[in-house]
Amino acid sequence: MRPSSVGVVPEPAAAQGVKLRFPAEQVAAALGGIINGLAFERAIDPDALPEQLAAFFVSVLVRESLEPEPRPA
Repeated sequence: MRPSSVGVVPEPAAAQGVKLRFPAEQVAAALGGIINGLAFERAIDPDALPEQLAAFFVSVLVRESLEPEPRPA
């Protein structure tokens, strides 16, 4: 695991009481990879990937990494 990602996902997830679909370290690694790739693309051509669009895709990855909340019966 990358030292920079230690605690980035597990601590906030635990503090908010959310459960992840995958181990927190793997979610952190995936987030880091996605963010690095998006930053690289924005560095090459910022107009091709607006900041709001990059943020949207990161938020989708985060949302889909969470276990769904149980539905009331």
